[in-house]
Amino acid sequence: MNTYFETTQAARLRTARKTQKLTAGVQKPKRHVGKLGNYLFDRDAFQKFIEALPSGSKVSWRDLGIRFQVKNKSGLRPSNAGQVLMEAAKSLGIDVSKFNTEKRISGRDYAQRIRRARHKLMYQKVSIPASQPTRKLHTEIRRRLNNQEIYVGELIAPKTYRRNHITSSGDLEETEVTVHGRKIPLEHIRRQMNVDQGLLFRWRKDDYENLDEETILKRFSKLKIPVPSEPMSALDELMKLEHTRNLKVWHDHSDILNHSYVSFMISALYDTAVFLTDEEFKERYPDRTPVDVQSAVEKPYLYILGQSKATDVDQLSYTSTRLEDINSLHQPTYFKGTAIYDVLRVFSGDGPARQFEAGHQRGGNFSCLCGISVKEHQNLECALRFHPPTLSERMKILKSGVLWKEYSERNINPLCNLKKEALTDELEARGVDTYGKSAAEMKEKLVEILHGIQRPPALLSSDIHSLSLSRYEIPPCEPLHDLSNIVQNLITELPTHIEDNKVQVDFEKFANATIGDKNQLKGSDARLFAVKLAKFAHQKFTENGIPKEILLLCTSLVEMISICYSHHHQRTPKTILRLYNQSFLFSVLCKTVIGTPKKMTTRKFYGCHFHSMTVHAPQTFRIFCLRSLIPEQEERSFGDMRRISLNTSSRQCGKIIDNAIVRFNAQQQSDRGDNYRRQESAISQQARLLPTGEDTRFPIEMLRTRSYLFQTHCERIADFLQEGLGIWWSMDGDDIVFHDGPMHQDHSLCSQHFRTDTVADSIKILDNCWSKCVSAFEKGEIQLPLLKVKIFDGSKPKIIRNENLLAQNQAQCLLTGKSGQRADEDHESEREEESADSQMQLVSGGLVAINRSSIHTEENQESTRYSKIVDLGAEAVDCNENTAQGTKHRDMDRPPLIPLLHNTDPRSACESEQHMIDASQDVEKGSSACISLLQNTGRQSREQSVKVKSCKRKLFDENSDKESMSKKILLLLPDHPTLTEYSKYRRLVKARPDDKSLSRSYEQALTKLQLAVSKRHRELKESNSGSSLVAHAEDLMRYWKMYFY
Repeated sequence: MNTYFETTQAARLRTARKTQKLTAGVQKPKRHVGKLGNYLFDRDAFQKFIEALPSGSKVSWRDLGIRFQVKNKSGLRPSNAGQVLMEAAKSLGIDVSKFNTEKRISGRDYAQRIRRARHKLMYQKVSIPASQPTRKLHTEIRRRLNNQEIYVGELIAPKTYRRNHITSSGDLEETEVTVHGRKIPLEHIRRQMNVDQGLLFRWRKDDYENLDEETILKRFSKLKIPVPSEPMSALDELMKLEHTRNLKVWHDHSDILNHSYVSFMISALYDTAVFLTDEEFKERYPDRTPVDVQSAVEKPYLYILGQSKATDVDQLSYTSTRLEDINSLHQPTYFKGTAIYDVLRVFSGDGPARQFEAGHQRGGNFSCLCGISVKEHQNLECALRFHPPTLSERMKILKSGVLWKEYSERNINPLCNLKKEALTDELEARGVDTYGKSAAEMKEKLVEILHGIQRPPALLSSDIHSLSLSRYEIPPCEPLHDLSNIVQNLITELPTHIEDNKVQVDFEKFANATIGDKNQLKGSDARLFAVKLAKFAHQKFTENGIPKEILLLCTSLVEMISICYSHHHQRTPKTILRLYNQSFLFSVLCKTVIGTPKKMTTRKFYGCHFHSMTVHAPQTFRIFCLRSLIPEQEERSFGDMRRISLNTSSRQCGKIIDNAIVRFNAQQQSDRGDNYRRQESAISQQARLLPTGEDTRFPIEMLRTRSYLFQTHCERIADFLQEGLGIWWSMDGDDIVFHDGPMHQDHSLCSQHFRTDTVADSIKILDNCWSKCVSAFEKGEIQLPLLKVKIFDGSKPKIIRNENLLAQNQAQCLLTGKSGQRADEDHESEREEESADSQMQLVSGGLVAINRSSIHTEENQESTRYSKIVDLGAEAVDCNENTAQGTKHRDMDRPPLIPLLHNTDPRSACESEQHMIDASQDVEKGSSACISLLQNTGRQSREQSVKVKSCKRKLFDENSDKESMSKKILLLLPDHPTLTEYSKYRRLVKARPDDKSLSRSYEQALTKLQLAVSKRHRELKESNSGSSLVAHAEDLMRYWKMYFY
């Protein structure tokens, strides 16, 4: 309105000036009827009628014009017939103001109506043309709909709703309303794609006429497809392959005018074998404006829109009509004589949409499609080994029982809400013993077997089989929602894990300025906030306000976002390796920095979004460009349809869908890419202000403390490690460096692509590569970034130790002049692991008992090299080392080591260990010779070990106190379980001093130890025995400032 008409205030001022001129007689009133003699009507009858009307009568001049049949010279009734009769009444001397008094102010004047005039151009009599009137626009749309110039699709999936209203008689009446959904047939969308993408196709029909055999072989080799034996069939097969377009389907639920609607959209996946690149488009069409070919190809098309509840039953009502289109998908469409084939390749959507499409349960304890329990999301060793099953594998698991046969439209979840008898039948059909088990136990067992599978996948729930679904995949990740939730959770949780109070307040202000009270973030906003968080963390790190772990945590998240939103040409082996490394680094740092969340539950922070991005996103990136799977434009479609319906529809049930489809498709024809490009440009400009990314580094200390976790990561990148040392990774001082930074060039092109491979194929290839790596590593043919490789082939794990890695690193350090002390220490500590299953060892002046008979997983946060450690000598490393200048933070790239017993001669180390074994036996007998031996050995160990800083809460002040108190505790509590627990958490705190959850567990273990000593003291006092032991207990409690009697 403001474009074509003046403002309301300007119209009010103009009307007031005109009224003043009319009142003063400066301006004559405008006549709207002309000469009365030009109009024909029964004047005598009108005069009798109007004179007979009393004052205050309600008169409709328009109705009187129809009643007295007012006509002009042409014999037609004028549109202002009412004004003509009003002027005629005035000419007869009748006061027309005595009529319609309720419409006047104080019975005198009409309420002045303010009319907004059109804007004028340069000359006063030339006005700006206004938009087409709504009534004429509706008429034109109806005409085009009848002629099918505008296509709104077919009526599908009728749904009946009941509503009530109060009639004119005051009765409450119920009526039924049938609402149909609309489907634009897939064939119509494919033909429209051909028209829109016509300029972007790489090959034309004429390009295949003069191809020689060598060119055909090269193209088949590039596509990684075997060449047919016959030349003619090879050419036909090549034409089909290079004109096969892979399609992506998306659907989601949202509300439009307070009703729930479901929308399906179809788009193509960008493939350089089918479409041009940006550079090739410029060369072929130099006169045209350059375009982003990938964005143009992946433009979404509205497929289905219908009113539907967010339930599986309502959504499955659209499956049959989807299968009708898919069943005819094998037939090609034609564009300028060239056949274009289409394959339904992948589904993309948020978590609930993927769960519905895969036949998975919604939420619950198995929310991820890979089937891992939510309790294991933060158990990285377990999570990194989970792979999503294919649709055929899901069907195989489902069909292992018998109840799946009861699947129908009325019973879509036959494995839910089962009674004991049905549970027994289902488990026995799967070969599970149910004797003596309760219904709850059997239900838990069935849930464990199914891993979240509830019913067949949506498109496999019918008897219709289609070859077009043979390679249909549902990825277990979707970066848009996953990254948005991770960014929101991290910004909210991070301030509570910062030690410095001032810096913590600054981070809280940053969180309030970005997240604030928002419940949800847009994808573009989350990406921008992540960049700002990384910049803010870098600023605080340069001011020594935060440790480097927090900076790496923020920058690794930005790296993950950058790779997920990168274009197709940026998907290279180097970026694939970097996404693996950065996601692994991010997950490890979350466990280190965040540990146990404080502002939210562990399940929310380490939930499905965290698991999908850190575990499944790199797997999917091997096959797909993740940008192609991000449904950002599809998610925005609901906002567009919501605004269209709010502003242009009658808001009546059943009349929203057609209006939304017509206007949305018309809007899609206009170029809206500029808005998206502006958003990405703003984010990119902010990201350029961050420091340049470097190679991913992992400290060698991680190979010792988290060896099995790092081995699990290496198994996921086995194809890169298979090429050996110096290609994709190398050693740099105390770090393992992966060559994935921007300064390195790619050594090869991506060998896996959605055109020919699936995610399951890539997993099989990686398993084969890892087997080859282990075999070559065992033979000494290649080097791996591991100190040992653990293989679980037989009944016992097989350990292959790497004796050359640290030796090579030490030699390199000597050549480069870098420090190799830690490498020596790690090498010695690895040699010490070859000792007996049960032995005693002195660490930093304290007595340590090691039992390697059992193996603990990394889930329990401890190294697999130890199973039971009791260290009574020293406290954990202080997490906050305050100095006069401020707070010092240990560099993450150089983590502190836990000092162990070091001997330059292996024989002397074995002799020392044997002395400690004998000493541990003598301690239990209370031998004084043992005490002497312990004192000498402990003194020798303290001289050789590195000095360790202590925690705020100290158990012993001096080394002599440590030594004497250690002996007293061992004499008081031999083989007590609290010793094992205390030593376990003490060692873990040393390895990860910034982990607050471990620090709290350590404090609890120390408290238990003190209570055990107090209890032992009470028992000795009551039995009146062991006066020396009583004295030892009192010395300990006196040192700990504990009350005793």
